[in-house]
Amino acid sequence: MNKDEGEQSVVERLGEDDDFFKDLSIQLTFAWESMDLSKVAKFFSKESDLMFFDAAPLKYIGWEKYEKTSLENFTYRFTHQKFKIYDDMIVRRSGNLAVTAFTLHLDVTKTDGEKIDTDGRVTYVWEKQGDQWLIVHEHVSLPQVLPPIS
Repeated sequence: MNKDEGEQSVVERLGEDDDFFKDLSIQLTFAWESMDLSKVAKFFSKESDLMFFDAAPLKYIGWEKYEKTSLENFTYRFTHQKFKIYDDMIVRRSGNLAVTAFTLHLDVTKTDGEKIDTDGRVTYVWEKQGDQWLIVHEHVSLPQVLPPIS
């Protein structure tokens, strides 16, 4: 059943518990996996002064810039991405803000055939805007291997 048939999407539901935000975070992560920005965009606030951190570059200011660069990545850099979310997600909520943080495994294929197989970290900051919970900050990072201490 789709939304038009009377089912309310999880983004529009009002939730009060950890499971609600875990579900939102999982849905958003798998929307990114689809490489279909129309599935991703519905989770994000569209304010122009928001800051998003992806693995590269350093930052994006505003959803419009993040969306444009993500589309370029999906078109010119990657042909496939698969995520496995680990069972370590935490949820913290205070009033109209919530934070979810977790780790995941990434299996990505670049357009030149190179494979990226690594773990990563994700933090989403959710804000209730009207009757929706939307991302106002996203932080994605990949751990760096430190050289041995000599």
